[in-house]
Amino acid sequence: MSDFSQFQAAVFYQASMMSNYNLFRVDTTRDELWDTYINAFPEGTNLVYRKRKEYDCSCCKHFIRNAGNIVAIINGQMVSIWDIEINDPTFKRVANHLSMAVHAKLINQPFFHHTSQIGIQRNFEMSNDNERTQWNHFFMEVPSRYKVSKAAIGTKIGEARSNFSVLFRGLTEISLQTVDTCIELIAQNSIYRGAEFLPQFTNFRQRIKQANALSSIGPDIANYAWDLSLKDPHICKIRNSAIGTLMIDIEEGIDLDKAVELFGKKLDPANYKRPISLASPRQIDAMKATFEELGITPALSRRYAVLQDISINDVLYADRTTQEGLDVFGSLKASVPSTGVKSFGEVVEVPIENFMQNVLPSVTRIELMLENQHTNNLVSLIAPSDPDALNMLKWVNPFSWSYNGEVTDTMSQRVKAKGGNVDGDLRFTIQWNENRDNKSDLDAHCVTPYGNTIYYHNKGQRHTCSGKLDIDIQHPGNSTAVENIIWTDKTEMPVGKYQLLVHQYNADTRATSGFDAEIEFGGKTYSFNYPKRLVQDEKIKVASIYWDGHEFSLTPQLEHSESIKTIWGVTTQNFHKVRVIINSPNHWGEETTGNKHWFFMLDNCINDTGARGFYNEFLGSEMVQHRKGLEMLGSMTKVQDSSEQLSGLGFSSTKADSVICKITGSFNRVIKIIF
Repeated sequence: MSDFSQFQAAVFYQASMMSNYNLFRVDTTRDELWDTYINAFPEGTNLVYRKRKEYDCSCCKHFIRNAGNIVAIINGQMVSIWDIEINDPTFKRVANHLSMAVHAKLINQPFFHHTSQIGIQRNFEMSNDNERTQWNHFFMEVPSRYKVSKAAIGTKIGEARSNFSVLFRGLTEISLQTVDTCIELIAQNSIYRGAEFLPQFTNFRQRIKQANALSSIGPDIANYAWDLSLKDPHICKIRNSAIGTLMIDIEEGIDLDKAVELFGKKLDPANYKRPISLASPRQIDAMKATFEELGITPALSRRYAVLQDISINDVLYADRTTQEGLDVFGSLKASVPSTGVKSFGEVVEVPIENFMQNVLPSVTRIELMLENQHTNNLVSLIAPSDPDALNMLKWVNPFSWSYNGEVTDTMSQRVKAKGGNVDGDLRFTIQWNENRDNKSDLDAHCVTPYGNTIYYHNKGQRHTCSGKLDIDIQHPGNSTAVENIIWTDKTEMPVGKYQLLVHQYNADTRATSGFDAEIEFGGKTYSFNYPKRLVQDEKIKVASIYWDGHEFSLTPQLEHSESIKTIWGVTTQNFHKVRVIINSPNHWGEETTGNKHWFFMLDNCINDTGARGFYNEFLGSEMVQHRKGLEMLGSMTKVQDSSEQLSGLGFSSTKADSVICKITGSFNRVIKIIF
C-alpha cells in the first residue's frame, strides 16, 4: 500500500522552497485540478473506503482547490508545487498529471491568501471500538508577505494585473533601438531634463534585453513580466509615463524632432525650450551623400575590438594567460626577467611615463583596483565590422574607443542635475520621494565640531570649514528630492566630530516611506536607508564623521553598506587582472593625433551598455559640416553586445587621475600610478 505521507511531505517542502520566490496562480478553475487529481490514480489504487474513495478527501480537496495552481518563477522557468521527486509510482503519476495540467496554463494573478496555512497536516478519527486512526493531508504554510485580508485580495490582484499588463506591453512594443535612441539623445542634451530620466531609460533597456533573450513573445516573456512586476514595481508604469510616451512616439515613427518637443511640453508646458536642435531630414540626406561620395558608409558599422585585431607592435603589456593564448605574444615571454621575487610592502606613487618606461618591462602580472570613482574611466576599444572598409577616422588606423558616460551613481547624478557639487573631500546627500510617496520637506543637517549647524538657513553660504548646503528642496511634488552638503577643502576643516542627520521640517502625513542617504569620502561611498515615515520635527542621526586632520572615520547610527557595485561585469572596490595595456589608437605606432590615453583592459570586463561606435571629434575634417546629423547618427551606430571584447579602464593625459595596482615581477608591490 502506498504511503501518502511521502507525497504530503514532498509537496510541503516544494511549496516551502517556492515561497522564497514570488508566487503566482495559473488560470484554472477551482475544480479543474481536483478532477485531474482524482482521475490520475491508476485503476485499483484509489479504492472505496466506506462511502468514498480513499483519496477523495475533503481536506485535500480544500488544499488543491486553494493551492494546487500556485507557481513560482525560478531562474526564468515556471515551477509548480507538483514538480516533485517521489519514488512511489502511483503518487509520481498523480503528481505528473497535476504538473502537466498546471504548466498547460498561463499565470493570471499573483498569489495572496487570507490565512497563514492552507490545508491541515493531519487529523484523527475514533472508531466505534475506540481505535484512533491518523489521516495525513496536503498542507502548506503561507509566509506573511502573501497574507492579505480577504476583503483586500481583489484590490491587490487588480493592481498587480494592471502593473503586469502595462509592463508586458512596454517590453513587447518598445524596441531596444528606440531606448538606445533616447539614451543617445540624453547624451547629446537633446531631451529636456534628460539626465533626470537616464537611470529609468538605462534600467528599462536592461529589462528589454533580458526579455528579448527569451524564446518568443508568449509565455516566457509574460512570466518574466509577471516576476519583474513584483520585483521592480516602479518600472511597470514606464510605458504610460512621459518617457514611455516619448518611446512610443519614436517607435511609431513620429518625427524625432516632434517627439522630443512633445515630451518636453508634457513635462513643463510653460517653460520648455529644447536644449539642442536636431538635424533636419535635408541635413541627414546631405550627410548620407557625403559618406557615399567618400566611400566610407561601410565603416559606420562598428563592433567591439578583440585581441586578435591588434598588432603586437601596439601592445605595451599582455598578461601570461593572454600570451599563451596567442602565439604572436610568445616573444614577449623572453623579455620578462627571471630574477627572484622581492617583497615591497609600501605603496609608492609612480608617474605614468615612469611606470611605462621603468616598471612595466619587468612586470608579469598586474591587477588594478576599480574604485567607485573610476566608473567613468571604463572604456571599450571599437573596430569596424568590415575590416576592409575605408577608414573614416582622423588617424591612420580604423580603431576608436568609447568611454562609459552613462553609468553614474544615481543619487550624485541627481545632485548634479540640480546644480549641486559632488566633487569634494566629503559629501553628505539625502534623497526621498523616489516613488512619489513622501512629499515631506526633509532637511540635511550637519552639526560641526564647534556646534554650528549647516542647514537650509545658510543654504549657499560657504562655512569656515569649507562645508556648504548647495541644494535645498522644500516641495518635492512628483519628483525625487535630494539635498546635498559638500566639503571642498579638508585642510580647512577643524579636527573633531561632524554629526550628520535628517530633520523632518514639514511632514507629509500621507507619506509611506523615509529617506536614503549617502556619505562619500576617500573614494568610497557609504549608503544608508531609513524606511519609516518621519513624524513632524523628528531628527534621525545618520552617522558621525571624525576628522583627525589626516583621515576621515565613520561611525554609523543607521545600518549602512559600502557602495560596492557591479558595472560591466566587474565589481568596484576590488582588484581585477589586467589582460592588455595599450595606448589609445590615435597614438599607435608613429601616430600622435590628439590627446593620448592609456587603456588597461581588464579580465572579464564586458561593456553591456551599448557603446557608441564613433564620436564627431574622431572623424575626418570633411565631415565637420555634418556635425549635427552625426550626433544623431551615433545612436544608430552603437556596437552590438559581445562577450569577446577589449574593455577596461582608460586614463587621459589631459586629466589628473590615479589608480592603485598590484604588480608581480622582479618586485611584488602595490603602487599608485599617477596620470
